[in-house]
Amino acid sequence: MRCGYHFTVKSVSFGKGQSAVAKAAYNSRTQLDNERDGRKTKDYSDHGEVLFSGIFAPEGAPEWAHDRNQIWNRAEAAERQQKNGQPARNVDCAFPHELNQQQREWMLKDFVREQFARKGMVADAVIHPPHPEGDERNFHAHILLTMRKLEGDEFAKTKCREWNSKEALAQWKEQWAEKGAKALHRAGYSVEAERWRHGHKTLPEQQKAALARGDKEFAESLQDREPTRHKGPKTTGLERRGAQSDRLEELQPVGERNNLLSQMRQIDREIAELERQAAARQQPEYGYRVGPAMSPRELAERQKRREAAFGAKQEAWRVSVEENNPEKVKPAEKGAHVAKTGLQVADKATGAVMSLADFMSGLVSGHTQQAPVQERDKGGVGGFIHDDPKLRKEQQLREYASIKAAREADNALERIEEDMKKGKALSASDIQNLTPAHQMTLRHFGDDGMRQLVEAKQNERYWKGDGREMD
Repeated sequence: MRCGYHFTVKSVSFGKGQSAVAKAAYNSRTQLDNERDGRKTKDYSDHGEVLFSGIFAPEGAPEWAHDRNQIWNRAEAAERQQKNGQPARNVDCAFPHELNQQQREWMLKDFVREQFARKGMVADAVIHPPHPEGDERNFHAHILLTMRKLEGDEFAKTKCREWNSKEALAQWKEQWAEKGAKALHRAGYSVEAERWRHGHKTLPEQQKAALARGDKEFAESLQDREPTRHKGPKTTGLERRGAQSDRLEELQPVGERNNLLSQMRQIDREIAELERQAAARQQPEYGYRVGPAMSPRELAERQKRREAAFGAKQEAWRVSVEENNPEKVKPAEKGAHVAKTGLQVADKATGAVMSLADFMSGLVSGHTQQAPVQERDKGGVGGFIHDDPKLRKEQQLREYASIKAAREADNALERIEEDMKKGKALSASDIQNLTPAHQMTLRHFGDDGMRQLVEAKQNERYWKGDGREMD
């Protein structure tokens, strides 16, 4: 549902104990020489896979501007404030998860060349796959940028201040959204493309845009959602190890509330769909055409035709059962045969085969495991609705389970009907999935009760239009 847009920019600061060389090593999953302190950086080769790595320099840049180790050591050396200076800028951005690797590379290359390299920056870009313990959709890029333009064979003495402006940041965010939208459109994801196109905006602005284009489902998912903040690798690592920090304690409740809100809305959509299906099953569907009113004689004739058609279908079903019965019997012997054997039930779990009467006897006495039956909540649709969101959600979940159980019972009865037509033993699990009312009928009337249930199901399909004669 969520578009997944993410784009953050942070400066690498000496004052915070950070290093552009160390950041480049982390992003590229390598080990570099840090000339500033005369030591090597940590070896990040075991921190994960790199799906793409590329250095983008302005046209006419010197040869060293394509060497990762030299770029960031020179960038740090050009920084006059060796105590509190900022030698680089790091961009973290997520890709639309619908794209493949080739499409992600094209999107990143176009964006970096247009927004950074052609404007004088050197950009060190990599693509990382999702973390094994994180969101499997989280394909993302790290882009390390220089703060100074190249002048001849060296970095300029002064930084390019317009790169630090709010206008530049806003343009980068908007262009990343635009690049993602175009990539999604080319890949055939038109709805997702429009959601991504507005991903750089505030949540109210995204919701307004969604309503304007008729995307009500996405607009509803944004309702009451709280803006999230990027955790970063350090905080994420603490979370995976089960440790705590002040930042993690600040960010976790927001994510948990947004996840709960998303789950509740998903449940609401599922419940609404099931209720719509349940209402459609209960709604009489006579199928009368709109047209001139019929006379009583015409109505009576049409009713006769329908009854004749239904009778013919019932007779065809009876013949089909007899022809498919592996134990062929003569018509004179048919009654005795049914009385002696009756319907059979096969339990796949135990491999046992028994008569329907014996199976129902075991079901009543508890020898046969019975699937739990969910009772319909009295406060469901059309009843009392709780004001407390938690109680209302519990109520919705019970209603959801009740409707789901009714649908499973309908499906089980259809499978039983097919088994009877083929003369096969009935499945024990299908009988267990029937409603309590169905099971009560079987306990009292046995085989005849099962035939009554099947005939009732056929009648229901007939009057709803399944195989009904077209007038």
